[in-house]
Amino acid sequence: MMAEKPIIAVLGNHNSGKTSVIETVISRLRKEGYNVASAKHVFIEGFSLDTENSDTYRHSKAGANPVLAVSDVETAVLIKNGMSNFTLKKTHFWTSETDVLIFEGFSNILSENEDVAKIICIKNMDEHEEYNVKMKGEVLAFCSFKQLGTNIVGIKEDSSIIEERVLRFVEKFYHKDKDL
Repeated sequence: MMAEKPIIAVLGNHNSGKTSVIETVISRLRKEGYNVASAKHVFIEGFSLDTENSDTYRHSKAGANPVLAVSDVETAVLIKNGMSNFTLKKTHFWTSETDVLIFEGFSNILSENEDVAKIICIKNMDEHEEYNVKMKGEVLAFCSFKQLGTNIVGIKEDSSIIEERVLRFVEKFYHKDKDL
């Protein structure tokens, strides 16, 4: 499948810096004028934004799927069946008005997708080796909060390197026709 927009997955184990990297990347992309969507894989079994006996819960229980919850500050789309109903193709539909899509997590479905660029957050060199073996597609950076070596970008001190690599990836996607 050819990607409809640049997709970047920020992958890594728990507490490896994924959210910190995503905050930096999103801020930079927004500063450059891109509309950005993000998706976060929640690893809490049974997690739901909905609460039992709320009106949206009752809509869902009656059979509506999806259910939209709209307030004065945000709109949430609640789609039942979680990961069993989740595909990369559906995210394009949900994020059709954005320029860039960033995922936090989802290693199980994105690590081998060659259309998805990766930023890998690691805590040690064993994790570097583990991720290096299973990744397909472009890896924009391996990064860490710790100083692990010359090929590992510092999440805090070298954030501009990560930002620039992401920007190059996004710009290359949108200007690929000009290079032909």
